Amino acid sequence: HSGALDEKEREMQKTILVIEDEIPLGEAIKLKLEGRGYRVIHTTQAEEGIRILQSENVDCIWLDIRLPGMDGIQFLELLRKDEVLKTKRVVVVSVSGTFDTREEVEKLGIDDYIVKSEHTLDAIVTRVTEHV
Repeated sequence: HSGALDEKEREMQKTILVIEDEIPLGEAIKLKLEGRGYRVIHTTQAEEGIRILQSENVDCIWLDIRLPGMDGIQFLELLRKDEVLKTKRVVVVSVSGTFDTREEVEKLGIDDYIVKSEHTLDAIVTRVTEHV
């Protein structure tokens, strides 16, 4: 066994799509999730996230709300209207804990809402993986 994942193991591996526009943070998240055995696809744009979802089998989406171009709320609205993608698990990890934003995304059906400043990255990673 060369240490590389064979086809069967890769199929069993859960995939998390991380949509986070801060590249250093996105890279840190990716490393931590991969360290726990997840396959991670990182993108900085919601538009790209939609394209990835159409071609990849993703088990959970780590979604930032404040994004360049399409924001996290618009992304969720699109997702929930899509017949195939509407049941995807989504965990919002946002800088903002403001009630308005939170209420708006919760109406769109999310699995969790985590405010970045209230937790360490390790704690956030643990919470997100509970939804995969």
